[in-house]
Amino acid sequence: RSHRQANLCYKSPMNKASLAETFLERAVSDVAYAERLRCRLAAKTVAAINGCHVFVGKRLPSGYGMMYLAHAPLSESGKRRTVTNYVHRIAFVLANHRMPTGEVIMHSCDNKSCVNPNHLEDGTHKQNSIDSVARNRRGPVVAKRGEDNPRAKYTAQQAMAVVALTGQGLTRKEIATRLQTTTSFVDNVRT
Repeated sequence: RSHRQANLCYKSPMNKASLAETFLERAVSDVAYAERLRCRLAAKTVAAINGCHVFVGKRLPSGYGMMYLAHAPLSESGKRRTVTNYVHRIAFVLANHRMPTGEVIMHSCDNKSCVNPNHLEDGTHKQNSIDSVARNRRGPVVAKRGEDNPRAKYTAQQAMAVVALTGQGLTRKEIATRLQTTTSFVDNVRT
C-alpha cells in the first residue's frame, strides 16, 4: 500500500513520530511489508556471543539503531520526507505481530543496539527509569543541596550569617551590603 492508500495525504497534519508509528502499524497487518522489513533488519544484524543480535546499521549518538521505513507524504512545503524508527521497536513489532502496549521498548540485556526479540519487552517510561537505576545504568537521581551542589555559589557559613543578622533585626539590604552579596540571596535564605 502506498501512503495515499493508507489515508496519509500530503496535507496530513501528522508529525514525523506519528507517521513512523503509522508505518510501523502497517508491519502488523501487511505480511509482505513485514517480510521486507524483516529481511532488511536481518541483513544489518550480527549475532553476538552474549545472545544479543546487534544492529550494525545506522546508529544515533545515543547508541540506538535507526532504520528507514518509508517515504512520508509530501510536507506542506512540498518536500519529500523519509520516515525512520528505532530498530528495537521494529524488531519488537515484527516478532510479536502487535504494536507495543507501553510507551517504550525496554532491553533486558542493556545493549541499546540489540534487536533480539527475547531481550525486548514493552513498558512505561517509569518502569524503564526504575529498571535503569536498578541495573546501575545510571546513578540514583538525588538532588544535591547546599554546598554539595556543584552549582552552589554560597557556603553554609554565609547562609548562617544571614540567619544570624536577620535575628538582629537588620533589613535585607543591610544584610546584603554587610555580607557583600545580593538581596535575592538574602531572600532565598530567609524563606
